[in-house]
Amino acid sequence: MTTTLALRLAPLAPLVFLVACTDSRDLPSAPSLTADRSPVERLELPSPQGYPLLAYDPIRDRVWQAGGFTTDGALIYDLWTFSTRSRQWTQVGNTLGPTSWDAMALDAQSRKLILYQGYSAAFDAVDVETWAYDVETGAWENRNPLLQPPTRWGSMMVYDPKVDRVLLYGGANFAEGVACGFCTTTTVLGDLWAYDYESNTWTELHPSASPPPHHFPVLEYVPTIDRVVLFGGFQQGFATLFNDTWAYDYEHNRWNDLNPANPPAPRAYHYMALEPPTNRIVLFGGTLNSSETGDEVPINETWIYDVAGNSWNQAFPKESPGPHAWHAISRTSGPVLAFGGGDSRSTWTNDTYLYSSRSNRWDQVPGGSRAGSAVTAVGVASGGRLVRGGRARRGH
Repeated sequence: MTTTLALRLAPLAPLVFLVACTDSRDLPSAPSLTADRSPVERLELPSPQGYPLLAYDPIRDRVWQAGGFTTDGALIYDLWTFSTRSRQWTQVGNTLGPTSWDAMALDAQSRKLILYQGYSAAFDAVDVETWAYDVETGAWENRNPLLQPPTRWGSMMVYDPKVDRVLLYGGANFAEGVACGFCTTTTVLGDLWAYDYESNTWTELHPSASPPPHHFPVLEYVPTIDRVVLFGGFQQGFATLFNDTWAYDYEHNRWNDLNPANPPAPRAYHYMALEPPTNRIVLFGGTLNSSETGDEVPINETWIYDVAGNSWNQAFPKESPGPHAWHAISRTSGPVLAFGGGDSRSTWTNDTYLYSSRSNRWDQVPGGSRAGSAVTAVGVASGGRLVRGGRARRGH
């Protein structure tokens, strides 16, 4: 059956009707974006949003939050920090920064947030830029390196402190997506790039062995094994999902398929982060179905990856956040932090949760708004959801 494509990537709303391509199904993640940089009143916590970007600062023990989209497809330009000690969000002044973004990581040595921008604010043109935000002075800088990763959306960045490099992996070719109406033949990317802030250079790494290309993968650096771990995302064609677990070794420039025991089911729009005190990776939420099936249903599963044992196990906390996708998770000095997303593309939240695998407990930080009750039992759908308003379904 042929259907009209609704744009996918992010939270998007004013829908853009796309030119049909050979296979005109909804694409993963192309948002119809509208930029609104008008001044806003200072808030006590970030506004409800999907696709937020989080990055942990180990020196000051705080999580930075940037990016995000409203349910109407508007980019959110404010910056926030979260303190795990006070359990409070603090808004940070933000002017003259990037006009869009796809991925972010914090370079702890240079004290800079590094943002990769692969497209225009209107999500209709190629606009590749590399930006740096000084977390000490609050200044943005467009770095303008001579070479940059080609245009994309749905990529992921992570910082490797041992080699002092920000790594960028995956996504899908934005130029092709625009040209064909974000059709399912858009090329999913599997290239790996390293950015060195001090020399302001991007280098494509060309590993000797690599995973197949991934769109919306999730990456996390694990210092105890000095590896970047990857899990899940979309395969080429956007109709099939991955549940593979890979580890990247920078020293030998090679990916290794870990093939762990008992992996989670294939998924996308999930997120994961390392819990340093336990050397475990915590994965939460996502969708088990591609939007092409018409069943893009978020879940609230919590999974634990045991780094030392190379095995996945599902956790069953007594209470858990409701179904979430399009959220983000960050490491802290203790429990992992989860923020944003929601149980549908029309009901983003600004919920903040902390999870400890030792106590197997999710704790909600006071404040925020979400679709459904604040906390629900695992596997039980939350009640009292917000009315979806009959919007057309948006793709990924």
